[in-house]
Amino acid sequence: MPAFTSEQSNVDALTWQALLGKWVEFAQASVAMPKTDSGQRFKAAVPAIITLHAVACALAELGTLEPVEQPLAIDRAAYLLNRHAAELRAIWQPEPPPPGVQEIIDDATAAITHARQTLNASASTDHTPTEPQ
Repeated sequence: MPAFTSEQSNVDALTWQALLGKWVEFAQASVAMPKTDSGQRFKAAVPAIITLHAVACALAELGTLEPVEQPLAIDRAAYLLNRHAAELRAIWQPEPPPPGVQEIIDDATAAITHARQTLNASASTDHTPTEPQ
């Protein structure tokens, strides 16, 4: 596991606290969405939007996990992406999601792709010696 200083842990904790604060503000603001079709769609989309943003942010911290835990974390992130992206697409069908919502889906997708590539590159360069059989 990577060594982190107490100072780095404090910065990481503050970053997550700040993100949580923004997500709470976003959720609270959704209550005031207009009772129009568009407003209600955005209101319904808030949990999925927050989840996908959290997935993208969490994957940036993948290196803090033990290497053996990283593949499962990526699989869980992919599950959340598939579930919540489908939910967002269903909210706006038959049209595609608005550009800002699609950008959130794309960001989470890119984060998962990057995490997988990083994990694969790490696995292909890991030349741990094995005992001859």
